Amino acid sequence: MVLSFLPMDWTLKKRFFSAVRRYLESRRQSSSPKASPKPASTRQSKDPPQPSKKTPPSLTSERQTPRHRTVAAGEEVSVQKKSVANAPPHQLVADGSKTIDGQTDIFSNTQLDQRILRSIRELGFTQWTPVQQASLPLILQGQDIAAQAQTGTGKTAAFLIAILTRLLNKHHTTIAKAKPSALILAPTRELAIQIDNDMKQLAKHCRIRHLVVYGGQDYEAQSRQLKEGVDVIAATPGRLIDFSRKKIADLSAVETLVLDEADRMLDMGFLPDIRRIINQLPAREKRQNMLFSATLNPQIMRLAEQWMNNPKKVEIAPETLVAKEVEHFAYVVSRCDKLALLMWLLKHQAGERVLIFRNRRNTAETLARHLIGYGVSCALLSGEVSQSKRLRALEAFRKGNIRVIVATDVAGRGIHVDNITHVINYDIPDEADSYIHRIGRTGRAGVAGQAISFACEDGGFMIPLIEELLGEPVRMLRPEEEMLKLPHPVRHLHSHHAVESLTGKPSSGGRGRQRSRRPGAGQRRRPPR
Repeated sequence: MVLSFLPMDWTLKKRFFSAVRRYLESRRQSSSPKASPKPASTRQSKDPPQPSKKTPPSLTSERQTPRHRTVAAGEEVSVQKKSVANAPPHQLVADGSKTIDGQTDIFSNTQLDQRILRSIRELGFTQWTPVQQASLPLILQGQDIAAQAQTGTGKTAAFLIAILTRLLNKHHTTIAKAKPSALILAPTRELAIQIDNDMKQLAKHCRIRHLVVYGGQDYEAQSRQLKEGVDVIAATPGRLIDFSRKKIADLSAVETLVLDEADRMLDMGFLPDIRRIINQLPAREKRQNMLFSATLNPQIMRLAEQWMNNPKKVEIAPETLVAKEVEHFAYVVSRCDKLALLMWLLKHQAGERVLIFRNRRNTAETLARHLIGYGVSCALLSGEVSQSKRLRALEAFRKGNIRVIVATDVAGRGIHVDNITHVINYDIPDEADSYIHRIGRTGRAGVAGQAISFACEDGGFMIPLIEELLGEPVRMLRPEEEMLKLPHPVRHLHSHHAVESLTGKPSSGGRGRQRSRRPGAGQRRRPPR
């Protein structure tokens, strides 16, 4: 039918078929970029260029994708764009994209699936953060990376966007399969839950099934969902090992492994669990590995490289490990005056959301009990607190119903709450790196924050090490006399009642082991009268 509409002149027919042949060859080369281009025939080179007025309308209105090829949703966009593998380092978008204040505009990006961009747009983000702009091109090329960036700069969004992009580019056909394709390991339950919540928001318009696996509750629900099949798992090591030991979780098809807060995950306390999990994964050559953390020291990197394939190290602003909006103070105070100083700060200086750190669980529990006795609305986050109570406390803290949270280092890793104005180190941490993680809870998104430490006889010697790590001095203050006067308590809580209310777990009552009243158990039988 095409020939019937053509003129009978053979010269015009020859020019027409030459144009069709050139068009089909160009479409074949664009659909398979790895194929070498075919040399032009001698007959084509002799033909004069076809005038635009002679070009049939059907050529200009032809579909960009061959009709015999079925294209999944989202792939039709990526076929017409340049591959991200050809993008230079630290540049994720195509040529001609907009740059706003040195940051690449997200929505000018032509490499991400439109469903992901739609979710990002609904969340209100418009620019890439430095860690996202530096790491995403490497990840999308299939590189293993170890990214070091300060807390709160978007590390979680970086690897979640990469995971979603990889699944969608593979024409995601694993809906009926139970084996997960991506595994994210986190040191705390709160952090794993936060990662899953972020995945829920980013994958809102994608058919990606995700699950958070952690101990403490919902064992049957998690087990049932694993059996039905998931694509992405965010988990803590303990519960995941339990599921894999019972053959509920099959990790043999994992293609992407992410260790979030990697320095803690690879700490000696977590190392046996991490080894056990990684031994169940495919060989490192068959998967992509990513490490994200605020600090990555050489010892941790040497240990991590055992499981990675020539990782690329991404460092963002190495000269400052914390946000510049955070002010650092340290009060020189004795151990016995710290509680009085804390009460004065909470009354006169501290803002609406205060996070207090202690080094051990029992001392954190004691401090929380004292604060409640002085009328301060606070909650406790430690390993002794039940999971349901921890979640309720975080939600109340986020809504402003609770002003103060007393936490340990491990529990504090899972606190991702905006507008925390003050982080108080009631106990200075034993490692300078832990100081970075603690104060990373404040000063986020350009909001000013304060990091206050109590330099007493127990931890004051850590101040020079912290200053060396920060690269700036910590302002030392000496409290005035009125700041060290302890007020009268508002109420007195019985010890075992306070423990049960803070942790959500029954207490022994603080009376020790009860002696049996049965004769023969330490008592002498009375003779009958």
